[in-house]
Amino acid sequence: MFDWTSVRIHAADDALEAYIWGDKTLRTLRCVRCGCATHWEPLAPEDGAKHGVNLRMFPPELLEQVHVRRFDGAKTWTFLDE
Repeated sequence: MFDWTSVRIHAADDALEAYIWGDKTLRTLRCVRCGCATHWEPLAPEDGAKHGVNLRMFPPELLEQVHVRRFDGAKTWTFLDE
């Protein structure tokens, strides 16, 4: 997850399709061409809001620069590197 203001998503206006479900606080976006999820973001971002980015969409040379943290969302809800 990234702070809302720390990442910019660049795509043509018609390149992404949004999907909103559940409590309707987030939307997931996917590429209309290949169907891969690109990112998720809050519908009404507030200070400190986060959004998620599919790192598999990054070019390998950029991915090498990203610090990836592992998160246990199944049991402890903690980061595994802490």
